[in-house]
Amino acid sequence: MPLSTLILMEHKDIGPQKIGTAAGMFFASAEIGGFSGPFIIGFIRDLTNSHQIGFIFSAILCLTGIFFAFKLNETEDYTINNK
Repeated sequence: MPLSTLILMEHKDIGPQKIGTAAGMFFASAEIGGFSGPFIIGFIRDLTNSHQIGFIFSAILCLTGIFFAFKLNETEDYTINNK
């Protein structure tokens, strides 16, 4: 069982009762990202005839994600077994 599924199962709003739906939504969004990333980079490569713009676009997306990840504040314990 993947670690991501176990994390979903430990969340107090999901738990074992809704793990199938949560995992399905999680993996569906991951597959959409897995398809759209190479598709967009290939589209940019076809437009510019260079891979450089695609790599720059990917780097900007990664840096944006890192920026927002550091902005997150954990204020509540969302696990089932909070003590």
